[in-house]
Amino acid sequence: MRIKSALEIALERTESVAGDPEKIRNSELIKTGKRLMGTFLFEHDSTAESLAEKLNAIPEADRTLVRKHMIETLMLNISLPQDELYVMALGKLKSASELLAPNTEINTEVAEETVPESNPVTQLFIQLDQLYLQYLQSREQLLEMAKQQYAPHLKQKEEQLSRQTGKQVNLQPEQDPDFIKFLEANYQKLEEKFQEAIQGLRDQLRTLLG
Repeated sequence: MRIKSALEIALERTESVAGDPEKIRNSELIKTGKRLMGTFLFEHDSTAESLAEKLNAIPEADRTLVRKHMIETLMLNISLPQDELYVMALGKLKSASELLAPNTEINTEVAEETVPESNPVTQLFIQLDQLYLQYLQSREQLLEMAKQQYAPHLKQKEEQLSRQTGKQVNLQPEQDPDFIKFLEANYQKLEEKFQEAIQGLRDQLRTLLG
């Protein structure tokens, strides 16, 4: 039995959609949901007010599918931060989540209002912010601990190279491939631990948004 290539499978899917007006419409609505959320999250000057206006302009019959894929795109962008610059991105994720929460009337007035901190979605993002800070602090602590733990090994390398070259050699941990491997292995363990916590909050948010 011949195994179909990825291209053949993709073409078959395209053909099945092309002949079905409802599938075509749904495909466009899915793209709209992804595009609306992507634009809001990644365009610097985008606002919750403009997102509300665009969502409100979509016919009510189509809004459920669009909203679903806005939420899916939002979920994909909840991930561990690389640095303190995460604050702005997290703020947008929070604003979008508050806007999409059930029983929230989609209009510009709601987008402009300050959501009470007692709001479950708001509370969840407070937890997420704390988790992000804890993760970044843990990375810094892990880096310092790794340097201390690796210091004797690095000193041996310095002494060996000094004997070989006849010159004083000073190495920085970040320049040593073995240290980088050691650090990345420990970072991976830390990341796995925090990913579990992130997934837990992501699951809670999905439940809140419905």
